[in-house]
Amino acid sequence: MRIEKMWRIAGLFLTLGLATQAPAHAGSHQEVWRQAMDRGHALESLTRTALPGGLAEYNAVVRVGSGEFDKIGLHRVVREVGPWLPARASKGLFFVHGSASTFNTVLLPGVVSSDFPATQGLAYFLAKAGIDVWGIDLRWTFVPLETTDFSFMRDWNIGTHVSDTRLAAKVARIVRGLTGSGFDRLFFSGHSLGTEIIYAFADADTQRPRAERDVKGLIPIEMSYKLTSPETQSLRDQAAVRYQIYKQLYDSGTYVFSNAAAIGVLQLALAAPDDPSPVLPGLTNRQTALFLLCDTYLTSQPPLAPYTPWYHYTAGTLDANGLPNGLRFGDADSLFRLGLSFPPYQLMSEGYEIDALLSDAVDSPYDDHLGEITVPVFYVGAAGGFGEPALETLSLLGSTDKTSLIVRLLPPGQEAFDYGHLDALFGSNAPDLVWKPILAWLRAH
Repeated sequence: MRIEKMWRIAGLFLTLGLATQAPAHAGSHQEVWRQAMDRGHALESLTRTALPGGLAEYNAVVRVGSGEFDKIGLHRVVREVGPWLPARASKGLFFVHGSASTFNTVLLPGVVSSDFPATQGLAYFLAKAGIDVWGIDLRWTFVPLETTDFSFMRDWNIGTHVSDTRLAAKVARIVRGLTGSGFDRLFFSGHSLGTEIIYAFADADTQRPRAERDVKGLIPIEMSYKLTSPETQSLRDQAAVRYQIYKQLYDSGTYVFSNAAAIGVLQLALAAPDDPSPVLPGLTNRQTALFLLCDTYLTSQPPLAPYTPWYHYTAGTLDANGLPNGLRFGDADSLFRLGLSFPPYQLMSEGYEIDALLSDAVDSPYDDHLGEITVPVFYVGAAGGFGEPALETLSLLGSTDKTSLIVRLLPPGQEAFDYGHLDALFGSNAPDLVWKPILAWLRAH
């Protein structure tokens, strides 16, 4: 993306408020958008949502190509001095969401679901503390359920996400500068697939001229990028099998994973919780949804294997038969309803590219310069998610400032019941166990 175009797109975000004495009026914002569109700026929409405590979320949709769904979402959650007037914030964090999610569903769920307070979420927590939080909605979040022809997604991949993230980050930096927060580089964080993208982004960032680099530091959350030790050889072998399966599906013309079946399970759990499940005979609809969340590692069908032998989304409570009957760190129905907002599709290419990185089954373009990444890194994980194997990536980085936190609440050997993949974002204790350490690290850097 040419710098000139970045500046043009960033100009649209002047509607977020310059460092003036009084808020601008809605009409002037609309005029800026109209004039910008006339000049070819690819902004489809820009909205502001007021949040409690003097915060706001700005949500834009930016067109990045000529196709119907060649667009990304761009979010900013920040304190304000007045409507459309962001307060100055010395530190900016850019977040990339993971699979089957959007920026809001994982970082600001109260905007999506009334089950969660408007103050819920990592984005609100950090913004309330003075961090300028930005983030992206990846292209596939805009693809609707009724879509049947996915050929337009054939050439989308992790590299596409890296390119889109770079554009979004440049816009964020320019807007921050124009609104009084400086043009400094950003910290980058991501959860799950988002961690893959920020690692790939940082890898590519090392090859740009220093003046054009965007990364100030990394906070990867809950995902392995590379596996390196003899102890994880079996995980690499399993990743190689998954790579072959997903690549064959892609080569045969299957370009997406569908989340429709999982969403259907959640719908049944809410509509008829005590009825027999058509998915797992012998269980009720509610038990099936809880099984999907709390015993995720048991849902993989051979020859596919889970990322770790104990991998699960959330820690559950158990009934007398050893079946999950609730969540240890949250309300199940609230999470079920939030899940209905998850995007229905994402990329098959993401699946095989992730497993190519994990297994080294084939050469990947996203790990050629890991040793040249020298920015500070703080990895955050869950014992019941990707666990300690995710730390092996850190050994490949050139950073001298590398720290980690694996949330473990149970003794070794009980990972299948311990803190899960999504608990770091949705757990009732996540603010204390995960978010506060992230904030402390940001403040220290």
